[in-house]
This record gives sequence, C-alpha cells and structure tokens, in this order.
Amino acid sequence: MARDRWIDYPRATQAFKVLDWLVKTPPRQRMPCVLLYGDSNIGKTQIIAKFARRHPDEIAGVEHRKVVSMQMPPTPDQSRFYTSLLFELGAPFNAAARLNVLENLSREVLSQQRDPGYGK
Repeated sequence: MARDRWIDYPRATQAFKVLDWLVKTPPRQRMPCVLLYGDSNIGKTQIIAKFARRHPDEIAGVEHRKVVSMQMPPTPDQSRFYTSLLFELGAPFNAAARLNVLENLSREVLSQQRDPGYGK
C-alpha cells in the first residue's frame, strides 16, 4: 500500500525545534509566531502536518488547539488572511463581513483557543 513516508533532514529538524519552542512558550500578551516559507515542493506542508500530529488537541470534548496551520492566500490581503484563519479554526463567519469584524472575530476565537474557560 502506498503511503506518505517521512525522511528527516537538517532543516526540518531545525523547524521542529523552533515550533516546539513556540508550543512550550508560556502564554503572554504578545505571543511569538513563525512564518515557514520557501520554494514549492520542499516539504513545508509536510513539516507542519507532522508537527500538528505531534500536538493533538488535548482537551476531550472541547475545541482547543495548540497548533493551527493554514495556507496563505495566493494574493495576501488582510480580509483573505482572516477568512482563511477563521475557516481553519472552524469558526462560523461571514466572508463578506468588514475587515474589522473579521479581525475581532479572529481575536475572540483565538482567545477562546488559548483559554477554553474564556467568557464563562
């Protein structure tokens, strides 16, 4: 049966170290983030998929994710960024909403991801 195989390489190991550091960083007002970029077909998506599998949702019955990944829109603008983010988070949203509405909703949903007891 054909299936994906992981073959480790130095740059992937380096990326995993940075990503592991991010997940272990204690919550604070401005959390660090990483942008993984490079030419097509060099393994970026596979690195993120493998990393996400290493960090599954940890709270049973509650939508809480330590790792959220998304493909950047081909023509990046803020509205497309927020709609892509909300889509990956599984949040209901109106793609035609104004930018400030999408931004505020994204912040609200991400706050709930960080603290499942938020708003209770």
